[in-house]
Amino acid sequence: MKISILGTDYEIIECEKDDERLEGNDGFCNYYSKYILLHKEYFPDDKHASGKDKEERKKYVLKHEIIHAFWCECGLHEASINEEWAVNVVATQFEKMLAAFKEAGAV
Repeated sequence: MKISILGTDYEIIECEKDDERLEGNDGFCNYYSKYILLHKEYFPDDKHASGKDKEERKKYVLKHEIIHAFWCECGLHEASINEEWAVNVVATQFEKMLAAFKEAGAV
């Protein structure tokens, strides 16, 4: 699947957890080659994780990596901030932010 990030196409690729491009992470955004990697299965060893848990984790990781892509396309990936911390905040709160924007008529 391809998505547009500020006019730049990024491909979203699902791969195996042991794909070395993931560098041990659940997801990875490659700013230079313009792709986002997600591993195919979340919590593969957790017998207690439900299908809903896995789907929610996948959505969170995808939001997180898309935010990295937006920041890169804005030039913020080189800003002197703790990018990972800030991306986590936005990814965690995005749905609440979107709901507030809609409620206020801002979108």
